[in-house]
Amino acid sequence: VLKTELEIFYRYGNYNTLHSLPETLQLIPPEAEYLIQEVDESRHLSITEFSSVLSPEFALVTNISDSHIQHIGSEDALIEEVRGISAGMNADGLVVINADDPGSTRTAFHPNTIRVGIRSEDADCRATGIETSDKGTSFDLHYEGRTVRVRLRIPGEHNVYNAMMAYVVGPRKGV
Repeated sequence: VLKTELEIFYRYGNYNTLHSLPETLQLIPPEAEYLIQEVDESRHLSITEFSSVLSPEFALVTNISDSHIQHIGSEDALIEEVRGISAGMNADGLVVINADDPGSTRTAFHPNTIRVGIRSEDADCRATGIETSDKGTSFDLHYEGRTVRVRLRIPGEHNVYNAMMAYVVGPRKGV
């Protein structure tokens, strides 16, 4: 969404570790206005360190899964690790979380947190009327008193969450 109107830089592939961060920072072209960076939670305090270095304006937490729990030790420690994403944010930062993800809803991320959801009726941004076909996914997006019909050219419920997160962040940057 941001690249439709802004100069952004991002890397394809698995460049989401602290080890690869210096190389990523060196590759940012001068015209880039924003860096889109996936972060890795497989090592204790790695997300907090990412956040401290990058000072993110936005953080999107799609889910907190136990795929790296063996490196962190416990579900509670993993949730606390991901919570570190807002450590380097200023007071105007924004965290967008999945209101249907049990791990994401078990912690407070930042005073400015918006919850997107399909099943969670108290989410700030909701999707209803989801229809999926081989041509994509359509749904009604409800946010800030508005309802918009969204049509994605890709199938999958996970893409509904991604689209809602993009809808929340895009207008904050004029997109």
